[in-house]
Order: sequence, then C-alpha cells, then structure tokens
Amino acid sequence: MRQLFALLFTLFLSASLTAQVDFDHYLTLQSKGTIPLDFSEQTSEKIEEGMTERRDEIGSQLEQREFLEKTGYAIDELLHSGLVVYGDDVSNYVSSIADKLLAGNPDLRSKLRFYTLKLNATNAFSTDQGIIFVTTGLISQLSSEAQLAFILAHEISHYTEKHVVETFTWKKNNRYGSRWVDRMSVYSKDKEFSADKLAVDIYREAGYSKDEILSTFDVLLYSYLPFDEVAIDLDYFASEQLFLPDFLFPKKIYEIKADPNEDDSESSHPNINKRKKAVEQRMSEIKGEWGMTINSVGEARFYEFRNIARFETVRTDVMQANYGDALYSIYLLEQEFPTSTFLQRMKMHTWLGLYQYESLLRTKNTIRRNNDLEGESAPVHYFIRKLNRKSLTTVALRNIYDIHQLNPEDIEMSAIYAYSLRLLNGDDRFDLSDYSSMTFSQYADSVELKNETIANDTLVKNDSVKAPPAKKKSKYDRIKKNSSPDAIESSVDSLKYYYYGLSDLINDSSFMVEYKSYESVIYNDAPIASNIVRGQKSYRDEAYEDLKIGSSNLIVVEPRVMDYGRNGINLVKSERLENMFSEAIIEAADLAGTIVHKVDKRNLTTDTYNERSVLIGFLTQLVEDDDIRPFPVDYIQLKEIASAYGTSDVMFTMVDHTKQADINPWGVALSALIWPTFPFTLTLYIPIKLMSANQTNLTVLIMDVESGEFQTGNVFRFHERVSKHNIGARMYSLFKHISSSN
Repeated sequence: MRQLFALLFTLFLSASLTAQVDFDHYLTLQSKGTIPLDFSEQTSEKIEEGMTERRDEIGSQLEQREFLEKTGYAIDELLHSGLVVYGDDVSNYVSSIADKLLAGNPDLRSKLRFYTLKLNATNAFSTDQGIIFVTTGLISQLSSEAQLAFILAHEISHYTEKHVVETFTWKKNNRYGSRWVDRMSVYSKDKEFSADKLAVDIYREAGYSKDEILSTFDVLLYSYLPFDEVAIDLDYFASEQLFLPDFLFPKKIYEIKADPNEDDSESSHPNINKRKKAVEQRMSEIKGEWGMTINSVGEARFYEFRNIARFETVRTDVMQANYGDALYSIYLLEQEFPTSTFLQRMKMHTWLGLYQYESLLRTKNTIRRNNDLEGESAPVHYFIRKLNRKSLTTVALRNIYDIHQLNPEDIEMSAIYAYSLRLLNGDDRFDLSDYSSMTFSQYADSVELKNETIANDTLVKNDSVKAPPAKKKSKYDRIKKNSSPDAIESSVDSLKYYYYGLSDLINDSSFMVEYKSYESVIYNDAPIASNIVRGQKSYRDEAYEDLKIGSSNLIVVEPRVMDYGRNGINLVKSERLENMFSEAIIEAADLAGTIVHKVDKRNLTTDTYNERSVLIGFLTQLVEDDDIRPFPVDYIQLKEIASAYGTSDVMFTMVDHTKQADINPWGVALSALIWPTFPFTLTLYIPIKLMSANQTNLTVLIMDVESGEFQTGNVFRFHERVSKHNIGARMYSLFKHISSSN
C-alpha cells in the first residue's frame, strides 16, 4: 500500500511540476502567487505573537523577547534583502519534497515554509519561526533530489529539536557573535550528529533510496568548488581574430585539497568522515525496507531545477564581481546551452566588469589568489591574472564586440556594447591607433616569410642552388610550432599578441565612425561615495543645490532607519521610526507636487515585492566596489520598472539617529549585519564623532536605473530629534530641489 501511495504521489507531483524553462532567454527567479505573511507582516507584530508561545529552553520572559527580537529582525531583513523568492518553480519544488518527507506528519508540515535564497553559498538552514531557506548554490551542486531530501530532513530535525533556540542561548552566554542569520546553521557537534540521525529516519520513511545518503556528504565536502569539474578548452578564450599564446595558461594541474578528515577540534561542525560514519551506523540499525526514489519528478525535471540554480549562480557571481567564477560557470553551461542569450549577456557583463576593475588596477579582487586555485576552474583565474591592462582591455573589447555582432537585435547586449565604447572613449590609456591592421596570423606569416627569404638567399649565395619555394603554413602548422612560449617568442614577438587582436575593427570604417561618435560623451568617473562624502553638510537651504536634476516623478524605495542607543541599535524603535519616515515621505512629496511611486515592504503585493528586489539588487551591485559603475545585471527588469512607472529615477534614503553623545558611528557599518544589502561604503562616511545629544544623518541617493548612472546624492546632518514633522520638512525641501533644474 505504501508503495502504491508513493507511485500515485510521484505521478501527481510530475503532473504538477511540468512547466518548461526557456534557458535561451532566461530571466532571474522572481516570486509568484499570493505574498506570504512572512513577508507582509511587520516584525514587531511577529514578536508579540511569538511571545504567546512558551519556550522552555529560554529562561525568563525578558530573554525570550531578546531572542525573538534578535532573530526576528535578522530573519525579516533577510526576507526583504532582495535575495529571497517564494512561489517560484524552485521553492515549489523544494516544498513538494517537504510534502513527501512529512506526508505522515501533516501537523508539522503545516508549521514549515520553504523559500529559495539566491546565494552561491552551499547552505540550507532552519529558523525557530518554521522558515527553512535553501540556497541556489546548494541546489546547483546536487546530483539528485534524494540528496536534497536528506538535507531538508536534516534541517527539519534542527527545527523539531529546537536547536536554534538552544544555540541562541549558548551563543549569548559564550559571546559567540552577533551575526544571527550567518550563525543560524552553526550548531554544536552533538546537535549536528543528532540532526543527521533523525534525518535518516525521516528520509527512509519518505521512500528515498538508501544509496543516495552518503553521496550527500561528498556534495558538502566539495561544495566550495564550482558546480562541476570539467577541463576547459583553452581555445575558448581565443578566436579567429584573437591569438592567445600558451604562456597565458598554466602548465600544471591544480589539485583539489578538500580533506574529509580535516581537524575539526576548532570547528563547530564535525568533519565529513565523522558525520558519514555516524550516519552509516544509524543506517545499519534500521531493519525495515528502504524505498527506491531518487528523483520523484524524473531525472530530466530534476536537472531542469538544478540548471535554474546554476544559471542563478552565474548571475550572482556577476553581481558580486566574482568574474573568474562567472566565466568558468558560463563555459560549463554553454556546453549544454550554446544558444542561450542569457549566458552571452552575462559574458558581456563579465568582460566589461573585468575591464572596469583593471582600469583601477583591481582585477585581482575579482579572481582567486594563486594559493587558492584548485581544480579545473584554476586556468580561468590564472589566465585573467596573466593579462595586463592592455591585453585585458583587448580581450574584453574583442568579446563584447563579437557577442554583439552575433546578437545585434538584443536590447541588453546593444546597451552593454554602447556603454563599453563610451567607457573606452573616456579612457586616456586606450587608443585604437596603437593597434595593428594585421591579424596575429598575418603578422606571424610575414615574419616567417621574411626569415625564410633570408635563409633561401643565403643558401643561393653559398651553394649556388635554387631555393625551393616557401611552403605556406597552415594555422595548425603554426599551432604545433608555437606549442611553447619559447617557440613562439623565437619566431614572433608574442608578447604583443593583443596589438593584432582588433585588426578587423581597425579596418572597419563603419565601426570607427561609430566608435568616434562616443567621443563627445563625457563619463563622470567620480565615485559615488566621494560625491556623498563631499556633501556632508549641516541643514541649510543651499545644501540641497546639488540635488537639482529636474525630476518630479520618482520611484521611492522605503527608507532605512536605524536608531542608536547606549546598547547599539534599538530594533523596535528603528522599525517604528521607519514607518513614520515612510509616511512623511509620501506627505512631503504631495505637498511639493512630486509624483512618488512607493516601492515599500509595507503593504506589499507580489509584483511590488519583485520590483523592490530588483531595485535593491541594483543598489547592491552598484556599491560592490564604490569606484566602479557596473552595468545593471537585471537591465531588462529595470527597464520594465521604469516603463511601468514612467520614470527611471529611483530614490533610496537612510536615516540614522542617536541621542547619546560621543558615539563612534563606525558602528553604523554594523547595520550591514542586519540589512545585508545596504551599501557598506555609505555607512562609513558618517562623521567619526557625533557632537550632539540629538544627531541625525539623512542619506539620499538618486539613481537612473535604465542607464545605471548615479544621478545625485548627499548626506545631510542636523541636530534635532527624529519626528514626522522634522523629517517631513527635510523631505519637502529635498523634493522641491530635486524637481528644480536650475
């Protein structure tokens, strides 16, 4: 009977998860359906609800409130970080596995919610509130659904055993740290063993295959590596126009260093082999039958969900400027999806980003260090590291141009292409006149022909024998001859290979006209934070002069407010002030005659939640490195938002307030621990010493989401308490000046 039920469940599940994903035109995961209460209910309301439930693991009511506040606000900040999706294909799939795992325990199943977290960390973690997060990074690494089922069973066990509550108490008493979300999945060794053993029972009852459990630990052991290990064809980076010599690539194999028996004496987690042995022991104790399920939706459908996660890893790496990892992942996915426009777009983003970082001599920030290179992705990082400024610029332009030529109608690719030419025209160290009109192959042929002519002339003079005609060498002859750096350098000057990489562009008059047309466009390369730090002004009317952009139609993301007391951030008061500030913005805009489109985590719909996630993602990408103006990764979605609201101007605001004198607001940077996506750099520009009992800093950023341009911004300081009237007055002045163009 149980096998019949499992079969019927599998058939139902397969029928309910049949949507096909178009990976050729992939767009990032977005939420679907009705917005859950987890996202729409305010944290303070959740805390009061939580206080009605007794937690025996926590002593007093005061300690219970502290637990609910610290974990509750941290979790809600994560829910609204722009990284979490609900109701999407992946979240629904994960939830369907939970249905299978808990088919015999409907009461427990009703208490749990499963959401996807768009992060490349290989992780899943549960919360006391019954939320279980699963990262796309984890799903991208899996070989089967059964492996995911075991990991989910493990997290469900942490929830049922209340390990989060117990761990909170231990950390509080041992000063283990304050990054509560980061620490959610860090338990003591005995709790990890306990969760593993309980997970075996849940997993078996659901009918999953016994053979898949231990392989899950291999996934965890190697999870820090890319999602696959395939040797890269080094010709991937070259082209008919671009010759790349061998010395740009490593000669050695980079061994994988993962150790299943690593010393875990200083770690909270037991090492992999200890966990495997404990699980094997529990498996040997079970006398009942095991199921046969590996992929309840079928292998092909599982791979589709995994590919969604893998495509998301590329987007995340590009957003976080992990360009070496992004290039290798793109290469892997292109083997299966060679016509994917998404992958081509991401490749253009990657080469543009690499050029931008190299222009500031920071390329090494985007790739792994030599000591950290392992496995088949190592040659990619090695290759990028070997490129100097001129060669990297050449390779970047070569790739961007070639991809655009193959996809001339693609809106995003055309925009990246134009943006790249604009940057290059503003680059004093880049000049197309420095490049040759010959390809490297033509140059090599001319050098070899010259050498052979000299040799033949010498032969005729010395032996009075007619020299044989020179045999024209093929590309493959040259490749074989130039199989080592020494061979290349002895025949031609391979160190300047990149000067021959743009010959077709040099000889293309239409391209040269197009390129020169960008010379009149001035690129403002002043970093955003520098603009803001220069704008730290006390409240005066003239302090708003820099904000004049002539816009009376703005998209406004809800403000971020932090109220500081003697013991750090007052989370409850900060939320209350945030609500007040949000209302003040709307009222001030109405008085100033400014049209405001509110994208706010209060009164959210799924559509506005998705819009807000895209906007927060754009801000996150923008402040990854303060001096870089990256092209927006979610360009298509941002254009859709601008079109829907009739404006591309977006305003972000932040208020921080303290009543205590002489607080060092470097602590403001700790806000990033609670709101993961808020710009780290901006928080550091608030004055080093607060000189008043009431010190308020108002940060304003206005961005053009279509172009990715920083429009204007400032940090304003005033010595008064935060009230709806005071904030309203400041925002009224802001809106009046923003709408002015003179």
